[in-house]
Amino acid sequence: MIAYLSGAMEYANDEGKGWRKDITEWLSKNLGHSVINPVEESRIIITNTNSHDYRNWKETDLARYKNFINQSAEIFGSSTIVVAIEVIREKNGKYYVFTDNGREKTGKEAYLWA
Repeated sequence: MIAYLSGAMEYANDEGKGWRKDITEWLSKNLGHSVINPVEESRIIITNTNSHDYRNWKETDLARYKNFINQSAEIFGSSTIVVAIEVIREKNGKYYVFTDNGREKTGKEAYLWA
């Protein structure tokens, strides 16, 4: 069996590297399972594509960010890439994108972001 270690990476402490290391060792030792670790796989993609600042692209270069996500989906498979967009409907009836768990308004309407 192959386990895919999903879970939040972007805002997790150490991108979730610590718990993924622990569970990988446990799965291998106790159950003989192989593991796909998206943190390590992502690090390879980031290095190979010189995309170390991809998180900033969401606000500075959205087209480049979308391209990076699409490339990642091609490598990992689209079923393993989850993109969450934090959207809040405001009193004017429009939907705006927020970051930082809904605390920071981007000023961009959701239909432009997606």
